[in-house]
Amino acid sequence: MYGDNKIILGFCLVIILFCFVKKGYELLIYKSKITNIVLFVQIILGLILFLIFKYSIFTLLILTALIFLSHVFIIDSKDYLIPYSSLIALLIIGIINLFVNNDFIYTNIYDKIIGFIFFLILYGVLSFIQYKIKKDFLGGGDLMLFCVVVLFLGSVVTFGGIFIGSFLALIVRMFKKDNKIIPFGPYLSIGFILSLIICNYIFLI
Repeated sequence: MYGDNKIILGFCLVIILFCFVKKGYELLIYKSKITNIVLFVQIILGLILFLIFKYSIFTLLILTALIFLSHVFIIDSKDYLIPYSSLIALLIIGIINLFVNNDFIYTNIYDKIIGFIFFLILYGVLSFIQYKIKKDFLGGGDLMLFCVVVLFLGSVVTFGGIFIGSFLALIVRMFKKDNKIIPFGPYLSIGFILSLIICNYIFLI
C-alpha cells in the first residue's frame, strides 16, 4: 500500500511539474505557447520515465531534460533552429549526470565522455565539409544536440535516438507533398526519449 501511494504521489508531482512549466513557459521564459497536445505527450512520457527510474536524482534530471527537449521540439518546428539556451541546459544536465549517476548496464562515464568527443569531432568535420561545399545537409544545432545528449544518456541511447528520429523524419517526408525542409530537432527529441525507454526495457528484461 505504501509503495502504491508513493507511485501515485510521483504521478501527481510529474503532472504538476509539467503543468507548472507550461504556464511558466508561456508567461515568463520564452513568450511562446505549449499546446495541450505537447503537454499531454510530456506528461505521458514523464510518467513512463518515472515508472522506470522511480525516485532518483536521474529521474529529476531526465524530467528536466524532457522540458528542454520539448523546447527544442517547439522552436525547431516553428523557426527551424535549435536554441542555444536548451543546448546549454542539456549540457549542464549531462555534466551533472556524469558525477551522480553512471550505473546503467548500457553506459558508463567513459562511454559518455568518448561519445561526447566523437560527436564533437564529427561536428567539426561535418561543419568543415558543409562550409567547403556551400551546402548544409545537417544543421549545426542538430550536431550539437548529439554532443550534449550523448554526455547525458550515453552512446547506445544516442545512436538509437538518431536512428528512431531519422526513421520518423523519413516517414513524415514520404507523406509530405511539398519539398519544404523538415526540421530534424523535433524527431531527434522524440527519438532520444523513446530510445531511452526502449534501451531500459531491452537491457532489463
